[in-house]
Amino acid sequence: QQIQKTYWAISEKKPPIESGQLVHYLIKDHKRNIVKAKKKAGAGAKEAILNYELIARIGRYFLMEVKPETGRSHQIRVQLKSMGCPIVGDLKYGALKPNPDQSVCLHARALEFIHPVTGKAISLKAALPKDIPWSLFRGFE
Repeated sequence: QQIQKTYWAISEKKPPIESGQLVHYLIKDHKRNIVKAKKKAGAGAKEAILNYELIARIGRYFLMEVKPETGRSHQIRVQLKSMGCPIVGDLKYGALKPNPDQSVCLHARALEFIHPVTGKAISLKAALPKDIPWSLFRGFE
């Protein structure tokens, strides 16, 4: 059964290319609870693939849509950081400062799948958080 997850992320850096695919090999440091992204496969590394697209820019914020093809721990956070676009508020992966509520600007936006009994396509969408900087992007919902 195929499930498509879509996330929205806000970065303070513009992606070097407005849309594309990122492929990395991730290694988890369990003691520090952090993941490192490498360009080449290595011992214990797991392949991580995601597709991204820049949706909008408002002021110093860049809204990206992210569709992971794999589901690795901290995947979106570490792969966007590796591209030079850390997520707003994500101190663990390169953000310059925390959000006032300690959140990270990564939002599980949509989920699409085929219902296992009826065979119908199901599409669920979550509303954006109400606080800044999310509220700046209300017109793109």
